[in-house]
Amino acid sequence: MKVLLVQPPKAPVTLGGEDVFLFEPLALEYLAAGLLPHHDVKILDMRLDRDLHRALEGFSPDVVGITAYTVHVKTVRRTFETIKSRDPRVLTVAGGHHATVRPRDFLSSAIDVVVSGEGIEPLRQVVARHEGGESLEGIPGVGLPRDGELLLADPAPLVPLDEAPLPARELTAPYRRHYYSEWMRPLASIRTSKGCPYRCRFCALWKIAGGRYLKRRPECVVEELSRIEEEFVFFADDESLIDATRMKTLARLIGEAGLGKRYFLYG
Repeated sequence: MKVLLVQPPKAPVTLGGEDVFLFEPLALEYLAAGLLPHHDVKILDMRLDRDLHRALEGFSPDVVGITAYTVHVKTVRRTFETIKSRDPRVLTVAGGHHATVRPRDFLSSAIDVVVSGEGIEPLRQVVARHEGGESLEGIPGVGLPRDGELLLADPAPLVPLDEAPLPARELTAPYRRHYYSEWMRPLASIRTSKGCPYRCRFCALWKIAGGRYLKRRPECVVEELSRIEEEFVFFADDESLIDATRMKTLARLIGEAGLGKRYFLYG
């Protein structure tokens, strides 16, 4: 099947965000990697290319998936309405952080599927079943609109990060020179951990991973870093320094590998 994955444009009214940095759509690259090579996948980063019509016309996707933070909810709903008005047969899938915390906010006649949590395996199953003409009910992590409500399946199990496929960065090749933060350009992103064991009341990130802190082995991180072309790399973790021993090991392995890159992270 043809699958178009979309990073939505900057919301009309926001403060900061894409005005001061622009990170690669790592989540979409992971989703794409889970679908390849069995499906034809493209990524449209609408922060850099707003021509959705051209993408739809030129690619004619069977499935369109869009990720969203809270600030993107209205933008994403309108985008799906545009897609459905053009071709009602397209299967529309919403996912991302907001779909994980408040999936019912995507209850819309223009949205067929809502994916909560880590989306690699749920989206893979959604596309496979859709291709085979099978029902989408019962897929872990997937919500389906039914009679004005969202029918939610059980949450998808958390997959060890080292078992996830490497992000399909080749699909963002046309955009990569534009990803940056401050003076670091072009900037790549890599995930070395996910979640947080703490329960800060101002933060929702611990809920995304069900309150767990998942970590990748430093050796796997270094292997992925060796495949990244950019000089600057952002560690796109919720919190990188919780396990200081692991990060010291990672720093040592990076130094021994002689990769010649520069890094920054949140800690």
